[in-house]
Amino acid sequence: MKASVVAQAIACVSVLCLSTALSSGQGISNGGLQYMQTINIPGWGQTGATQANYDLLGFNPATRIMYIADRLSKGITAINTRSNVFIGVMPMPNGRQYRRHGL
Repeated sequence: MKASVVAQAIACVSVLCLSTALSSGQGISNGGLQYMQTINIPGWGQTGATQANYDLLGFNPATRIMYIADRLSKGITAINTRSNVFIGVMPMPNGRQYRRHGL
């Protein structure tokens, strides 16, 4: 009985701390980040069937290339972050699409 009361108290304090941290984070500035430009990706639109749809980003700090797992083009989109230019799309081998286990 005493252990469950202690566990409930710990849970309440944890929720209070988490909610305080989340609410105080709303006022955090952009951390010095600044919008510079939009990089146009061929074939990506704002709505409908051509709306950009990606799951994962990867960044190579040595080459400064951003890789995007791109569902729309069924491949990996590459962007040069030094020049902010679209490099191209690397198609998945044999035209395969990623599928989750069990789907």
